[in-house]
Amino acid sequence: QLLTTDYLLLTKEVHMSDDNFGSETEGTNFKQLLMQNKKVLIIGSSALVVLFVLIFLIVWLTSGSSIPKDFKEYRNVLGWKMAYPPGWDMKLPKDNDVGFFSKKENEGDLFQEGLGVKETPVPAGTKLDTFLKEFMNKLNEKKANLIESKTIKYKTYDVQQLIYNVGGLLDDGTKTTFRVFQRLVLGKNRVFILTYAAEQDKFDKYKQQAIDSMNTLEF
Repeated sequence: QLLTTDYLLLTKEVHMSDDNFGSETEGTNFKQLLMQNKKVLIIGSSALVVLFVLIFLIVWLTSGSSIPKDFKEYRNVLGWKMAYPPGWDMKLPKDNDVGFFSKKENEGDLFQEGLGVKETPVPAGTKLDTFLKEFMNKLNEKKANLIESKTIKYKTYDVQQLIYNVGGLLDDGTKTTFRVFQRLVLGKNRVFILTYAAEQDKFDKYKQQAIDSMNTLEF
């Protein structure tokens, strides 16, 4: 009676005739060879899994934080850092708030488009939607016209992304309407408010540079 390979792997005793798979010793050797190959396959598969995990971690850790070419890195005393576009100036208005401003295009340029970073402490366990509710109440008081509001992910952090129009003043005191692109980044016991503001007709001109800068935030 012919014996299947599965049976060889399941039984300790191998009974084979010379017309089939050979002697008991040959059957045992065949069994050992199969087991060795199985171990090699398991080890090889495990190594591949580890390799893929390492690649994923490297990509994940570096995504969203790589510094674009020619950007300058700024490190804050409170433990966060960000890179800003070439040609922009860094200023510290007050209370560790930071501003990065584009150059004036000409003498008649009455507003410097720029990116502001404000770090706001929040109680432990604060949810992004709770902070957002209070934040939106303040925007409503300023009569902001909301264009977009959506939740995104930055690494492992929850982020609310907003676009809205709001009234303001130019350098000469003239009233105008600005367009704002904003991200609220919830960290541990703090929220980073990243704000890009521009005159409406110049919003798209500097928007991508501002977003590239926001994507370098680390804390």
